[in-house]
Amino acid sequence: MLKWMYIQGVHEEKGRISSILSEQLDKRITDFEKWSSINELANLTLSEIQQSFFKEIEDSGNEWVVIARSLGGGVALVSPHESVKRLVLLAPAVQFGEEDKFHENTQLKHLSSFFDNVVTKEFIKKHKKPILIIHDRKDKKIPFVNSQKIANSCSNITLVESEQGHEFTNLEEVSEIIKSWITSL
Repeated sequence: MLKWMYIQGVHEEKGRISSILSEQLDKRITDFEKWSSINELANLTLSEIQQSFFKEIEDSGNEWVVIARSLGGGVALVSPHESVKRLVLLAPAVQFGEEDKFHENTQLKHLSSFFDNVVTKEFIKKHKKPILIIHDRKDKKIPFVNSQKIANSCSNITLVESEQGHEFTNLEEVSEIIKSWITSL
């Protein structure tokens, strides 16, 4: 059975995006919430988050579609798991290549340990599952070019440009993009 999970970003009202997407997609979406504030997140390591993520996935015995936003998207991308069959990333905050240090000039600079796991073209190619990235070219927090580099690195990645900013305020549009992409697979 294919189940759905949502991994939140850093500055996000708990459950807001997942509940709207759940309604729009007509799917029950499980929230993966391991932090409730940026301070709480700063006390966690990427390894601790990955272990919790893997445990939740493995305990269910199901296959998953994972939707993840911002830092949650970065966590999902650097945490490949065989039970995750499709990955939807909303403006993923992840370091692609050694030269990309965008987080050093953002609110994420004190979470630099999350960016130690550099994503490369070779790493992306290990993800054999379909990946959808939705990102706004004018995003002021996570550069769109980062998502372009990720999408250009592998043929199983689809990049859709939105006009949502970083906050994804029009989730109806996001849901339609996801539905269309899932149907096309």
